[in-house]
Amino acid sequence: MGMGRGKTGPRSDERLERLIEADAEKLRARESLEKDRARQRASKVDLLKPDLADSRLRVGRWPDLGYGGREIERGEIFRLQGMVNDAKLDRLGYVERVSSDAEIAQCGPCGKWFVSEFYRSAHGRRQHPARGRELTPEEQDREQERLIDRAEAETPLYLDKTAASAR
Repeated sequence: MGMGRGKTGPRSDERLERLIEADAEKLRARESLEKDRARQRASKVDLLKPDLADSRLRVGRWPDLGYGGREIERGEIFRLQGMVNDAKLDRLGYVERVSSDAEIAQCGPCGKWFVSEFYRSAHGRRQHPARGRELTPEEQDREQERLIDRAEAETPLYLDKTAASAR
């Protein structure tokens, strides 16, 4: 037997396979993190903890609101950009000011801020499924329906405040 040579056999092969798989998993996690960071830079998410006294801060009250070229998720904190329909979004209830005593939570992978752990968790299940178990299409549908039902129950839109209803 030569010096420095390990045993070969079924156990060492299994161990080698486990090491290779662990390295591959680390590489996939690193790639996923890099993609999340690139997506974050592309969407210009504010990584710093939001100043809740900022009068321009709003929270999305309705699922998947398009604003300023990006999707605002329900419960996500964002800053108004002085667009034409900002006042209308407030008046109709699509967004609302962030409460100064809100228990905000940040998503680790992408850095977005949410008004509660509930909304951050819902965001994580939808946007970062690779970090946990992948949802089946049926589970994705149920999750989306659950979020819409909760949105309709908790935060009805103020459609009675539209220009058409004033006539």
